[in-house]
Amino acid sequence: MNHNLIHANPRLLAQDGMPCSTMVSQFVLQALYSGNPSDHGNAALEVLTSDAKNSWLNMIKQGATATMEMWTPDEKPNLTWSHVWSASPGFIIPWFLFGIQPLEPGWTKMTIRPAPGALMHGEFRLPTVKGVVIAHFSKEAHEHAGYTLRLKVTLPLGTQARVSIPLFGPAQANRASLAMTMDGAVLGGCIEEKEHVTAPAVGPGEHVFELVSVH
Repeated sequence: MNHNLIHANPRLLAQDGMPCSTMVSQFVLQALYSGNPSDHGNAALEVLTSDAKNSWLNMIKQGATATMEMWTPDEKPNLTWSHVWSASPGFIIPWFLFGIQPLEPGWTKMTIRPAPGALMHGEFRLPTVKGVVIAHFSKEAHEHAGYTLRLKVTLPLGTQARVSIPLFGPAQANRASLAMTMDGAVLGGCIEEKEHVTAPAVGPGEHVFELVSVH
């Protein structure tokens, strides 16, 4: 898969659908989420929500109640109507859109790094061997800082998370005037990355993270 082509033409994918079979569509989505961090998931979301011929919404339009083996019967007249290799959004959404991924075996350590794209809010509950991990985000407008993300996470006992909030537009330019808070208190020891602010070691329980102006 040509990752450079994908990054250069994300809207073409949304308009025309996937340029590949259902089996390898997961690699297109992973490339869109991981190849351009400043995009924050916009291009991938456009493809996930496309209703073009080669899309999951078009499967629903055709009457599918589970993911089909191919995008349409044009590709394979005897296709099956319940095929796991087409179900990549089932892991792409929790792992990349909500950014919930294990860092160590058994989910003792994990990362939560949402890439919401144009979504204004969302919630995902991910079962793990340690318990259910919950991530809920909502975008909020801030004067002189564009949109920032309010992120609420729930972590099971015996776990620790690396929690990241993305910087959008003007918020990135004004990052020096922003601080990350957890449960209303400014956090020390945060890691400032090019596209995110990260709390490196968050313990179990329910916590709310925001970026606030320190002026």
